[in-house]
Amino acid sequence: MKSKVVVAATVAAEQALIAGRSAFAQASPVPTLGPDNGDVMPIIQSVTNWLLGIAGALAVVFLIIGGVQYVISAGNPTSAEKAKKTIIYALVGIIIIAASLFLVNVVLKLIGAK
Repeated sequence: MKSKVVVAATVAAEQALIAGRSAFAQASPVPTLGPDNGDVMPIIQSVTNWLLGIAGALAVVFLIIGGVQYVISAGNPTSAEKAKKTIIYALVGIIIIAASLFLVNVVLKLIGAK
């Protein structure tokens, strides 16, 4: 029963992340630097969003790995505990990544990025 709950939670977290990222799937022009457009803030924001997106995808992969480890553990307490730690660490990572994304966007808005 617990393994079904863990798998369901893993799938739900993955779907939430995928649905959240698809909202940002609009095509945007690549910012350029030059004499007319010397603003570096869009580049910083774009790089930061990409890096946090990659980190979020890796955290989801580890969440899935933890769920698979938990299902495969088949009642072995050591393996189950290792899988639980992997799941917990992945969830903490997702929370930290989401908070970082929020914090970076707030700071960029405060300093006047568009």
